[in-house]
Amino acid sequence: MKEGIEKIKVLIIGGGLGGLVLANILKRENIKFKIFERDTSEKSRIQGYLIGLNKIGIESLKSSLCEEKFEKIKQLFKDGEFAVADRNLEILLKFKSGGTVNRSELRSILMEGIDVEFGKRLQSYIEDDVNGEVIATFEDGTIEKGEILIGADGVRSCVRDFKLPNFKFADVNVFRIQALVPNVTNDILDVIFQGDENSTILKTLGNFRNTIIFGRTKNIQHAISLGIEDVDNIERVIEENQHHTEILLISYEWRPKDVTNDPIPTTRQDLLNLIRRDTKNYHPMVLKLLNDYLGPQHLLDSHATPLTQASPILNFKTSRVTLLGDSVHAMTSHAGMGGNTAIKDALELGNALTKIFINGLPIIESLSSYENEMLSRGFKAVGFSRSSTERMHANEVGWFGEKFRNTFMKLFYQLIVLGIIKLD
Repeated sequence: MKEGIEKIKVLIIGGGLGGLVLANILKRENIKFKIFERDTSEKSRIQGYLIGLNKIGIESLKSSLCEEKFEKIKQLFKDGEFAVADRNLEILLKFKSGGTVNRSELRSILMEGIDVEFGKRLQSYIEDDVNGEVIATFEDGTIEKGEILIGADGVRSCVRDFKLPNFKFADVNVFRIQALVPNVTNDILDVIFQGDENSTILKTLGNFRNTIIFGRTKNIQHAISLGIEDVDNIERVIEENQHHTEILLISYEWRPKDVTNDPIPTTRQDLLNLIRRDTKNYHPMVLKLLNDYLGPQHLLDSHATPLTQASPILNFKTSRVTLLGDSVHAMTSHAGMGGNTAIKDALELGNALTKIFINGLPIIESLSSYENEMLSRGFKAVGFSRSSTERMHANEVGWFGEKFRNTFMKLFYQLIVLGIIKLD
């Protein structure tokens, strides 16, 4: 190892939301840090998913950021509505999406004033307790020293792979197929979105362990914000959109009844056949869309994407290396908790590091306290998200079960409208 490498306080691996929020806290507290991102630039990989900031996420951002940055983020909040309907498009729930922001825009604001070193993929690290440091080696051959190393590098975390070699993902057994459909006529759009211009996303609940999300878009940036990562496919579909109307995003999720006898399709046509087979009892306008407008060329991939979540971790040995967010407690997306939980982790870890470097608390004591709370909070969110997944995909729903579910959800919505149940 080369001599003379400066040892700083904190090395952050990962420039996503959690890592950037943590970096902002450390900068505010004048704690020296470096943050490394494996992507080659801010724009080299689409970070476009919409993220719904709940009370936990918003309050954590407010506590983590300077007032100017927080006000900028508030300006990103998008108007619109998110609705849940049954397979006949009868609305069961409807929410304002005022806390919804574009992930890439949020990331750009968090990055302001933060010197992110791009193109830095971690190769390995060594903990040296004798000298009180962590030595990180990157694939480009560079070496960095820090007193503490943070793994904020997401679902495919390199830091986690080293720290927790026995870590496993749980089998959720739910799969996703995405498509972009051009030339959808207004008669279909008006029925799906109930003629409501403010309604931008509609989630429908089937009764064969399946759901369909519909989202409408007119341009590349908005399609990206809905979660479409393949820009080439977006451009191709927009070019096909002869009517210059809104393009429809379809995100179909299902749980196979029996993978052995009903294997996951591996071609676009077979994926489309599966969607059509299991939605035959949907609203006639949805069937018209799926049969007359949606073709195999509109599917964004030739395979279905499996949903994943982290297997439970009760504890791990506290050291100079720790984790936050998806790197340790990745979860399904059905409760909107992943990004919010990562932001909360960053706030709490920032507080722990402040106690270490400003107040002089021992490293192991402070990080152990953070990790215990982070694991408890994170895996509660994993369980809550999985429960939401199971409610939508666990079992086929018969006539009585469907009526009961729909009635319960409508009643729940009315209690929200009346203010008897408060979501915040």
